[in-house]
Amino acid sequence: MKKGNRILSLVFIISLCLSMFGINPIQVVADENIIVYSFMEGTIDSGWTILNPDPTGYSVVEGMGLRLPTQDSDMYSTGTSWKNVFVRPVEGDWEVVSAVSYSQVPYANYQQNSLLVWQDEDNYIKLGYEYNNGSLFFQLGQEVATSFTSVATVTYSAPADVPLNIFYKIKKTGNNYTGYYSLDGTNYTVVGSTTITLQNTQIGFYATKNSTNDPIDTYVKYVEIKKILNTDATLKELLVDGVQVAGFDPSITSYDITLPSGTTAVPTVIAIANDSKATVSIEPAESLPGTTNVIVTAEDGITQKVYKINFEVEVSPATVLTAASSVQPGATFAVGIGLDNLEQIVHAYDITLSYDPDVFEYVSAAGVDDNIVIVRENKDTVGKVRLYAANIGGVSGASTPVLNVSFKVKAGVENTSGIIAVTKAKLGIGPQGTVILATLDSKSVVIGGSDPTIDKTALIMAINNAQSLYDAAVVGTQPGQYPQAAKDALKAAIDAAIAVRDDSSATQAQINNAVTALNNAVDIFKAAVIVEVTPDINGDGIIDVGDVALVAYYYGKECTGAGWQEAKLVDMNGDGKIDIEDLAYVASKVDW
Repeated sequence: MKKGNRILSLVFIISLCLSMFGINPIQVVADENIIVYSFMEGTIDSGWTILNPDPTGYSVVEGMGLRLPTQDSDMYSTGTSWKNVFVRPVEGDWEVVSAVSYSQVPYANYQQNSLLVWQDEDNYIKLGYEYNNGSLFFQLGQEVATSFTSVATVTYSAPADVPLNIFYKIKKTGNNYTGYYSLDGTNYTVVGSTTITLQNTQIGFYATKNSTNDPIDTYVKYVEIKKILNTDATLKELLVDGVQVAGFDPSITSYDITLPSGTTAVPTVIAIANDSKATVSIEPAESLPGTTNVIVTAEDGITQKVYKINFEVEVSPATVLTAASSVQPGATFAVGIGLDNLEQIVHAYDITLSYDPDVFEYVSAAGVDDNIVIVRENKDTVGKVRLYAANIGGVSGASTPVLNVSFKVKAGVENTSGIIAVTKAKLGIGPQGTVILATLDSKSVVIGGSDPTIDKTALIMAINNAQSLYDAAVVGTQPGQYPQAAKDALKAAIDAAIAVRDDSSATQAQINNAVTALNNAVDIFKAAVIVEVTPDINGDGIIDVGDVALVAYYYGKECTGAGWQEAKLVDMNGDGKIDIEDLAYVASKVDW
């Protein structure tokens, strides 16, 4: 059987073996981040490196595990005569559990089996159960540059029963290491924690004792390594249009950005996660103003942070022109001047209007109410009029009308268009007396033809004919009936034609186009009628089991799937699928 890095279905087998020897079985978890290396099968995974190997000092016993008699020497402090240290590399953050059995309770100094976090013989962490000068205890210790420190101990006097089963666990988070022990593999007790920087770390184990004492056998049943996935879902960079967001802080998840007035394109957001294994997805704002969401999912696939960039567009004071889109030749018409986005109170206006003098004549201007007085008017320049107005009460806010200006279409002008535009707009602010500029606006006004003749007779007739066809049509799957979708499409075409018929401003071109569109819709609808299909599918002149077989062969095919071009031959009712209705229809027509 394949050794370490095996599929996790082997965990179940390992569990059974462990339970036979008084060790709680490993929980069977379908988790790709957990790897179990078992010695219970009498083999050693090739991923283990044996430092200072002495083949006489270890063996693998099927059903027992890796036998490690306590050796005479230790790497403690400057010790160098140690042997049979088993190690293997592991990256990132992790939890490692070693299931160990002692053949007897330690009784002499330093007898122990220890779990290691290994850099080298002078820099390591160990967690073990040992005897020392009359005491039995679990110890978390560390050695840095040959200097050994006992970080923490937990006294535990094991009963004399053998074997003694112990579970060691070390959890690594960054440079922090916490040691635990358990007697049942489920309930763990903390021994201690330490923070230490180790390079190129490996995990492993060994057994040792004082050289003057007899060895005792220890067995490593298995080692389980669980990768701890990063929960960091923060960003280290957040850029809008290539520039870092002002005041960006990974802990702050909401930012308000005001864009220059007139901005319509949603800015491009780029985000980079702190953890390279985290994933970043960006949901751009659909429009402005709007919010772009940056979703960061940590390596663990669960932890998330959502950063929100709320875009607003700077609002500037604006002029707004209102006028009819089209007028008749010779007509006099009004152009309204309004002010929008006023955050301050405006008490006076200096507005210049430009217009096409070949199309329009300026007539007059007035305030929209008694509070607005035109105090000066300059119309000396052809095609321009400058208006000074005072507002006694002042205006502010949005979409506020202030002036009505009258224009007349010049005599003889028709079938053309002209532009009327605000070319300058200064606003006076009281009580400060300051002046601000407003954005400009323009309107295009179409001049119609003289004495237009509009004929809707053809449109009305087409609507009546289409309506009669629609009313008589029956929805169904039988010959002479219509699919529901076809009838719905005809109804939509009729409604569109009625809208043009009822539009008093509709042009003859629009009316003619509506007639054409409706007639086309009628033709399409007529073509959708369900026609009777011959059940003599194979064309042999008789209806028999051969025709039934063809329906059965294509049974279940649909117009949206592959092979429909061949299958549609047996679609008896034209509903786009081969089903029991088609089969029953052909069967009913069989020459009996």
